[in-house]
Amino acid sequence: MTAKAREAVLSPRLQAVVGKPAAWFAAAAKAGSVAGLPAKGPGSLLRPSADSLIVDIRMKSTDPSSIGRLTEAGANILDVESAFHTATAVVRTIHLGSVAKTEGVESVQEALTPYTSQTTVSPSPSATPAATPMCDPVVSEGDVQLNALLARTNHNVDGTGTTVGIVSDSYDIAQSAHTRAVDDVTAGALPGPTNPCGHTAPVNVLDDSAPASFATDEGRAMAQIVHGLAPGAKIVFATGCCTQEKMASNIIALAGSGAKIIVDDLSFLSEPVYQDGPIADAIAKVRSEGVTYFSATGNNNIRIGGHDVGSYETPKYRSMVCPLPAPYVDCHNFAASGTPDFKYGLTIAPKAAVIYALQWAQPWFGVTTDLDLVAFDDAGKVVGYSDATNTGSNGTQTPFELVPIANASSAPLHVNLVVGRITGADVRFKLSALHTPFGAIVSVDRTTSYGGDVVGPTVFGHDGSANTISVGAINYQATTAPEPFSSRGPVAHLFAPVDGTKPGATLASPQVIAKPDVVASDCVRTTFFGDFDGHNFRFCGTSAAAPHAAAIAALAEQQLPAAAPLDISAALTSTAVDLPPVGRDDASGAGLIDADAALTALKVLPKPSSTPTPSTTPVATKKATLKLSAEQVKVGNVVNVSGSNFPPHTLLNIYLHSNPVFLGSTPTTDAGSFSIDLFIPSGVPSGAHTIEVRVATTNDVAATAPITIAAATLSAATTATPSKLPRTGGDISRMFLFAIFALCAGGSLVLWSRMETVKLAVASVRAPGRQNLYAVLARGRDALPEVTRVHRAED
Repeated sequence: MTAKAREAVLSPRLQAVVGKPAAWFAAAAKAGSVAGLPAKGPGSLLRPSADSLIVDIRMKSTDPSSIGRLTEAGANILDVESAFHTATAVVRTIHLGSVAKTEGVESVQEALTPYTSQTTVSPSPSATPAATPMCDPVVSEGDVQLNALLARTNHNVDGTGTTVGIVSDSYDIAQSAHTRAVDDVTAGALPGPTNPCGHTAPVNVLDDSAPASFATDEGRAMAQIVHGLAPGAKIVFATGCCTQEKMASNIIALAGSGAKIIVDDLSFLSEPVYQDGPIADAIAKVRSEGVTYFSATGNNNIRIGGHDVGSYETPKYRSMVCPLPAPYVDCHNFAASGTPDFKYGLTIAPKAAVIYALQWAQPWFGVTTDLDLVAFDDAGKVVGYSDATNTGSNGTQTPFELVPIANASSAPLHVNLVVGRITGADVRFKLSALHTPFGAIVSVDRTTSYGGDVVGPTVFGHDGSANTISVGAINYQATTAPEPFSSRGPVAHLFAPVDGTKPGATLASPQVIAKPDVVASDCVRTTFFGDFDGHNFRFCGTSAAAPHAAAIAALAEQQLPAAAPLDISAALTSTAVDLPPVGRDDASGAGLIDADAALTALKVLPKPSSTPTPSTTPVATKKATLKLSAEQVKVGNVVNVSGSNFPPHTLLNIYLHSNPVFLGSTPTTDAGSFSIDLFIPSGVPSGAHTIEVRVATTNDVAATAPITIAAATLSAATTATPSKLPRTGGDISRMFLFAIFALCAGGSLVLWSRMETVKLAVASVRAPGRQNLYAVLARGRDALPEVTRVHRAED
């Protein structure tokens, strides 16, 4: 391989870092600017020290000799994931070039800071409610809202004999934390030797190795919530930082340490949208071993004018001519009909920052389409850009681009997003705003779904896995609606899970997963974490909600140690208090958790039976009837179940027999009818089965219907056809975006003629190709001489 080709091993952002060593050693803000990333927080570079950063290195092999060569080149290895041919390492900036040139290295990519789902947007209470009668002086108000206190009293449980695992950023290393873990133990907020209530088993900390720049000890705040609701439970902690593979291995480690319930609040910006990734794979593994897994859904929802507008998704890239220079082939047309429009507009609040991610429907390690994402303001100035090489052996082999956009001014900033194609097929893709502060986006051009394009859903990654109980947030004082920032579902998977470096096969039909599953309390008391309201520190966000659900699961496991994850999930969802609108929805799932009702439901779980026998006692004045959309359904597909003549306003639980598999729950209407789409999970054996509907309050069988389950059939992933246009030879700068702005300001432009010639003013850059872009951005995007270039494109 030539030296020039070898340079492509480094990502464009890392090449920019290598090209600006002086800036790198300066402040984090300067280093972030050079790389086109935030100075800190989600999406920023992970910097253990001023002259080093964490990178993911993909290799032909991770055998000892290959890892040894990396070490000799200056890589301090943190983790090796042989299944993904990947090593995570700390590398000094001056050694990045040597690491890239090491034999067997295919790609070196920057590790981006993940994010927790803690937020600060909910209003503080006007008064501090009295603490519940427990030793912990700051027990979460969710103890009362979720009826956990009532459940402990009525069922004589406190979590004794159970172990809850927690995955978050850090536990007890944040230098700015108001308290230390030892203080929390003495205060009764955590278990340990000096706990005044006799809960002396200390928190077992397996791994607390997050970089100081990322550590907030949010995991300790989660542990306080768990201990407050289930004080008898043991707690074990492991960080999820700093890669998906590391988090996955620590999930497995937590299960190995005895945790039968695990909860996390950590998400990675690059987790796959259209398939289960490494973290979800680890969750599936531990769940198969009897672990019940909970995750925060995330705080990604954006609600404007009564509409959820946190994402935009199109079923197919719609090609149109646009003023992007070579090597771009075309741009996506955001207009499903009428006049073409290559812009997705939004307005950012003053002094606010947002992050937009672009992902498209191709599996990891099977990426043949290369899309880029660019953002420019109304003056035509580039305000954010992502141009990772996604295809080929030196590419990321993940369908992912990330653009942070900051509005440093005191006035709102209108921004246009453009999706440009380098090569590949007309793929389905999704734009999502991630970890966006409440109120940061004040408007978007499109607020509702249209023409097959979908606006809204923001749950993704392992939070949206079918094996995860995803928990949304509701303020502890609220009774009718979840937090507006709590991420909305559903999720649609198109490919089999990530399996090493083998591309996941295309599913026979999309797997649509209803999310979230339930909601739980947030903005609750802690001893140190969150916003101080004058009386208490307030922990807000789905990060606070998820450990409440995990603590209640610990109470359930103590009551019924043999309960399987499906049993606990069924008990929580079937007894949840429904929130408006009626029935399960994409904002609150089944509703608000009711711990006392869930533990009561566990006492009457249906026992496995090869021949389920309907109850002899009728549960309705007329015979209830069921209708299925299909008599034969494949594993991984959805069947619609509808019924009539059931008791009105009654919660029904639906199971698949012979061995009971909980499929879902739904309330009946005024007329005693219902209709619900149910997913047939993997692991169900093929053959004859029975759909069984039970009344949740009595567990009486109300109706049954036969169904045949067929094994899933997977087809090979579709291979996209590469573009015939060359990838190289195109330079990009600020001036061509003035042409974009001209189109915006000038109204409609006729762009329909085939092979139309578009004259563009673009700037000459000092190095060819896309790799020099970040250097241009760092200089203000307007520092280079202008030239005129002709670009030919096809509509």
